[in-house]
Order: sequence, then structure tokens, then C-alpha cells
Amino acid sequence: MARITAGVFDGDVNSLFSIIADSSRDEFLRDALLGAATFLTWEGRIERDRMQSFLKRFYEERLAADDDFAWIAWQEAIDLLALPDLAPLVHSAWDQNRVPMGMLELSDCENDLLDAEQRPNDIGRFKRANLGYIDDVLEELASRISYAEDLDEEDPQSPLPDETWDAPWADATPAINPRRDVGRNDPCPCGSGKKFKKCCLAK
Repeated sequence: MARITAGVFDGDVNSLFSIIADSSRDEFLRDALLGAATFLTWEGRIERDRMQSFLKRFYEERLAADDDFAWIAWQEAIDLLALPDLAPLVHSAWDQNRVPMGMLELSDCENDLLDAEQRPNDIGRFKRANLGYIDDVLEELASRISYAEDLDEEDPQSPLPDETWDAPWADATPAINPRRDVGRNDPCPCGSGKKFKKCCLAK
């Protein structure tokens, strides 16, 4: 979603920020849109000062509930764009338990910020975060379809469509998370070569 948004962005920053700031929207959608805004800022299509002001406002107005996924994208934006002036807000957000626990390590974020300061023009960190543009739309769609099919195959408890409609409450077996054994720093099971936390964890 983040890369699709970056590709279709028409320059309407107000509308993009408005959706990100809307706490009634799905947290994963907002996470993806904020990731797109981060890349667009690095590329110069969104003014850096404007993005920094929005990130500060996001914290001050608490535009996401505690433990909301949007806080992950908020923190990654500060790290990837090398915004050290906002680093104290990151520490404060951690102290207030706004950032989802277990998804990131504060030390990793500090290292990401340092790396961005030392290599501001390196697009590599955005690629590792799965941000940028889609090079091949058909290939992207094919990989997502294949990944979804793999998840279906890994979940033997998933009922058939007819069973789902005919007896929705018949099977009391708990749902199985096919990615429950994948650590956030493990290679992503989709085969991208990225860490799980930088790839499909936020999707």
C-alpha cells in the first residue's frame, strides 16, 4: 500500500495528511500512508519542514491510540528522515507506551536515525523498509497473491467456504496465526529477503 500510494501521489499533501491524522481510519492503512509520506518527503515531493511539523503535531495531539500501528510508521519516519530534533519525542512516546511493544527496539531505532544522519542520500534504508515505488506492478501483484495462497496452505484449520456459511459456529477451534513463530528480526516468510518487521509485519 505504501509503494502504491507513493506511485499515485498527485501532490495533495493536505489530503494525505488528513487521512493519516484521522484516528477513525484503519491503523494499518495509516501506517502505510505515513510510510509513503516518509519516502515522498525524502524524495522532495513533500517539504521536509512540513513533514516535521506534521510528525510533531501527531505526537502533541496524540493522533493515534496507544499501541496503534501508526506509531511505528511515525517513529520510522523520524528515523529514516534523520530528524534528531524529534528524537526526544520518540523517547517520550516509548516511556508512555504509545509504540506497540515487541514490534521494535528503541536501540534499533536509534541506530536507524544515526545511519540516516550519516548517509542522508542512501535510498537503501527505504528499500529495506519496503518504501519507494513499485517497479513492476504485475510482479508485485503476483507476489502478493502467491503469499496469500501460501498462508491459506499453512492454515489447515481454515474452513471451506460452504462450511463457513452453513455452520459458522460449529468449529470452536481457535484461529491459527501462520506467522506466530516468526520473530520480528527473522527473514520475512514472503521470501523478499528483508526482515519480517521491515516487510510483511506491518501489512
